[in-house]
Amino acid sequence: MITDDQAQRLQTNDPEVHSIGLHTVHEARGPVTPSLHRRIEAAATAASTGTLMLCDAGTPTSLE
Repeated sequence: MITDDQAQRLQTNDPEVHSIGLHTVHEARGPVTPSLHRRIEAAATAASTGTLMLCDAGTPTSLE
């Protein structure tokens, strides 16, 4: 696990990264694009359920 203090000390030279912070999935809805938020939600669901999630342009799709 990473703490808030550790997250604040992270540095990046990637021009696409504007800030670093710890957020719940719900809190992340504001700071990220809708497509990225859908992928984050899918990843969180997959991690918590132990299932595989596929996304098409940020939208979860069925494996069937």
